[in-house]
Amino acid sequence: MEPKKTGVCYSRSSQLCVGSCRLTILVLLLALVLEVGALSGCAAYTSVSTQSTGSKSLSASPTNVSFGSVSVGSTSTQSVTLTNSGSASVTVSQATVSGTAFTVTKGTPLSSIAPGQSATLQIQFAPSSSGNLTGSFTVASDATNSPTTVSLAGTGGATSQLTASPGSLSFGNVNVGVSPSLGITLTNGGNSNVTISSVNTTGAGYSASGVGSSATLTPGQTATLNVTFAPTAAGSVTGSVSVASNASNSPATISLSGSGVTQSASGAPICGISGDTSTHVPSDWTSFTPPAVSQSYVDSLFGCTVTRLTNGSGETLADGTHPGLMNFYSTLTAMNASDTLVFITYNNGSWRISDLHANTVVSAANMPSMNGHAVWDAANGSVFYYASNNTLYKGTISGSSVTPTALHSFSEYSGIVLPDAGDLSQDGDHLALMGQNSNNTMDVFVLSLGQQTKTSVYTTMCTISGSITSTGQPGCVHKLLLSADNLLSIGFAQNGTGTEQGVRLWNGSSLIHLQDSMTSHYDHGYDMNGSPITTGRDNPSSLASFTNPCPSGWGLDVRQQGNFTSSCLLDNQPEWHISYRGSASQPWIAISFFDTRTPGPEYFTSDANYQTPSSSNWQRYEDEIILARVDANNANSNNTGIYRLALARSRSQESYWAQPHATMSRDGNYVVFTSNMAYPNGCPANMHVPNECSDVYFIQVK
Repeated sequence: MEPKKTGVCYSRSSQLCVGSCRLTILVLLLALVLEVGALSGCAAYTSVSTQSTGSKSLSASPTNVSFGSVSVGSTSTQSVTLTNSGSASVTVSQATVSGTAFTVTKGTPLSSIAPGQSATLQIQFAPSSSGNLTGSFTVASDATNSPTTVSLAGTGGATSQLTASPGSLSFGNVNVGVSPSLGITLTNGGNSNVTISSVNTTGAGYSASGVGSSATLTPGQTATLNVTFAPTAAGSVTGSVSVASNASNSPATISLSGSGVTQSASGAPICGISGDTSTHVPSDWTSFTPPAVSQSYVDSLFGCTVTRLTNGSGETLADGTHPGLMNFYSTLTAMNASDTLVFITYNNGSWRISDLHANTVVSAANMPSMNGHAVWDAANGSVFYYASNNTLYKGTISGSSVTPTALHSFSEYSGIVLPDAGDLSQDGDHLALMGQNSNNTMDVFVLSLGQQTKTSVYTTMCTISGSITSTGQPGCVHKLLLSADNLLSIGFAQNGTGTEQGVRLWNGSSLIHLQDSMTSHYDHGYDMNGSPITTGRDNPSSLASFTNPCPSGWGLDVRQQGNFTSSCLLDNQPEWHISYRGSASQPWIAISFFDTRTPGPEYFTSDANYQTPSSSNWQRYEDEIILARVDANNANSNNTGIYRLALARSRSQESYWAQPHATMSRDGNYVVFTSNMAYPNGCPANMHVPNECSDVYFIQVK
């Protein structure tokens, strides 16, 4: 009978089958266990990788900051607080501000903010222009809501500020009956118009002009307010000038001071020190602050008021450089007949005309083309004379231009020139000129303006190369002056005893030896008795027959032109320039001193040759500008004929044009001089000539 197939083995083969089945079951069970273990391991990994680290959220309060209206130039600050409201620290990676008017002034840099903690920052609004301004403050971090942004807004408000410079004016000593003026610069420093409503002065003798009520200054605009002091009696006077306007800081008030003095019978200067023979070492040689253009200061040693007329470093020539500016030379009158205008010369050869408030009246571009230099008329303050090609012209100032009038054309010459140093004669009618002949010799001649004729002619033996119109020192002639009685005083280029050497006076028929060697700075005029003299001669070696009358054998003398008898003016002085075209009615000689020693105090402080002024290296009268009466007669003994006016404060060893070259006005009321005092440490960069950064100043002395 055949057994049933129940899946159970009954035979040996059936036993093998049963074992196989059991093995299969075991394998399946093992696989299940492994799978479960594997799943358990995966579950454990997943649990580690997704375990929670806490929330991170960074908020700002406020989210919008409005600064409102803030005046341009002012600032406003507000706070912004950042708070971490999560459960984990927030790390800040960057904090930035947009908008040029906004900055974070406190609270940065940020690194992290702990859970539940805050950080407070200060944000400043500083508008530089008016109008609505916006920006933002943004913080980048690892917070889930990064970046956090704060909106910023503010309005730049209009400002009106009127400033006055300087804040005070000192007129020093002023003669009763004289009325000098000084300038004040008014500046609108805001961003809206300033309208002036009134200008008022207090104090006897003070008045103001140049800026009136209803005048309006736009932002950044300046105007010059001229203050005049006209004392009516001797004594000190204080006062003020007040400028009222719609500016927020109105009124602008400037204090005024000055002293009225009565002119002495001798016509002594109104300022300066006399009767003093001491050596004064300046204590502020390196710390002195020069005035701005048109402003003044009172000399700390000698008491005269010094006014600045130019700032060459603030001007730019066509080649992009800055000029040095000078009054040219001591024997040439820089100021016009009415004491209102001054010749200013550039170290590129240009000329201009300025007034005493530093305003340009005739620019260099409007000046006529000239051979040599120009000279002022002796009576008309609007007229000067100049040469061009072979013609002498009269120039008449009209507004900001010059109207030329041809006075005399010299057909006998290829060209004429007003050579260096020569001025109009004391009588106001004669000029010293030079003309180039066809054989290149030169005629040195005197022309009468009234007669339009030559009154004296000397023809040189030397010749000139090139054209006479292109130089102020033609051929063998270094400079040319006129004596008080209108004789030619020729300074030749070479020293020596030869005919055309040294200084020679042409009397119409022969050359008289005034000086052979060591050609000095000198000038001509009259003494108190009306006799023509030469002043400024010096060392006894300058002429074989000459004995210096000063005690030391080296000094400035006053020498009679006719017989060479002389008297000592000033003994043992430093190097000098001299200016005199005077007489009994104007007996004062202007002398300016400078140093030629190396090393010494008159170098820039940045120069290796500079020495700090001290009692061992500072000379009596060094760097000073003085007035000496023509009859002082060795003023060193009592100094009563000397008035020490002011220091020139110039570092004269750096450049010939840094030497003061002080020149007296024709009426003796003013002294004009050159100085580089504005730059004691060295000239600014990009000057037209390196180390030439001089400017022009003046002193009113009567």
